[in-house]
Amino acid sequence: MIIFLSPQSFAISRKKLVHYTSYDQKKRANAAVLIGAYAVIYLKRSPEEAYRTLISGNNPGYLPFRDAAVGECSFNLTVLDCLQGIRKALQHGLMDFENFSTEEYEHYERVENGDMNWIIPGKILAFSSPHPRSKIENGYPLHAPEAYFAYFHENNVTAVVRLNRKLYEGRRFEDAGFEHHDLFFLDGTTPSDLIIRRFLHICESTKGAVAVHCKAGLGRTGTLIGCYLMKHFRFTAAEAIAWIRICRPGSIIGPQQNFLEEELDLKTQQSSDGSGNTDASAKPRVGAHIASRKSRDRYRKCLELTLRRQTMFIRKRICQPDASAKRISDLLRFIVKFIKNYGAASSQKKSFHRVGAFGSGVGK
Repeated sequence: MIIFLSPQSFAISRKKLVHYTSYDQKKRANAAVLIGAYAVIYLKRSPEEAYRTLISGNNPGYLPFRDAAVGECSFNLTVLDCLQGIRKALQHGLMDFENFSTEEYEHYERVENGDMNWIIPGKILAFSSPHPRSKIENGYPLHAPEAYFAYFHENNVTAVVRLNRKLYEGRRFEDAGFEHHDLFFLDGTTPSDLIIRRFLHICESTKGAVAVHCKAGLGRTGTLIGCYLMKHFRFTAAEAIAWIRICRPGSIIGPQQNFLEEELDLKTQQSSDGSGNTDASAKPRVGAHIASRKSRDRYRKCLELTLRRQTMFIRKRICQPDASAKRISDLLRFIVKFIKNYGAASSQKKSFHRVGAFGSGVGK
């Protein structure tokens, strides 16, 4: 593909940029997103126009992206989804390449420097969980809460939301002047209505920025941030997943993808005021009922897959003398919740088909 560069100087304006890649399907898809993003950001083309150029002629189709786990995949993210997510971010001021610092982004995304990424600049920051003390464990840097204080103060972060089990004392953040909130739910699962409402309220009522983390700052963290994007900026589920993964590759995993697409996407649309503008005070009616029989069945299968994996984990761990009683208790509570909330759907006499949703994020 040949594309004209913006005339930043006389020399550059007289040249052409040739963007090329190999025949490797994954590299082709990444290259398509990069050149498509250039067309959307700098040439002011619509995502559809940019994508039509990419698929014109005899060019074969592009491999879709998937999440960062291992196994079968039930959710595909297309090149067009990524371009639409980029345009939506541009429209709402979430992307400003004139003032974007590549050096700062690459510095703070490194584990040794905090593993932090801004999803909504100035409002929501995603990062991995702090630990009781800073140390190197098996070659992996771990950071105490105090390691984040200076950066948080400099960037007006005023609240921290923890989604994973307790690894450090929340009071350490509170004593430093930050609000600290616990909204725990199990790794790899989807949040309840109550957790979503509480998270949205925290983000909406906090005057400064909110730093959100689970253990790795990917699955649970990305899912709740996706809820906020869909409510306040009218992102579709695919656009939200694409943008979050562009900012923080590997985010939103397994059934969390289907949860955003099949349930939250519909309910957040219902929270608008009817004029096309989102009412910031409205709460999306998430978790009430899935809209159609088809989507309900697909969502149930994803949850059944999660239950099966958690059950296999319990079987392995119970037989070990060092089994964590708290971990097993958490998993058993998850099973009880699953049966309570989705038992009715599971009682239908239908054969079970293994459906998974696992793989790599945009740019990985």
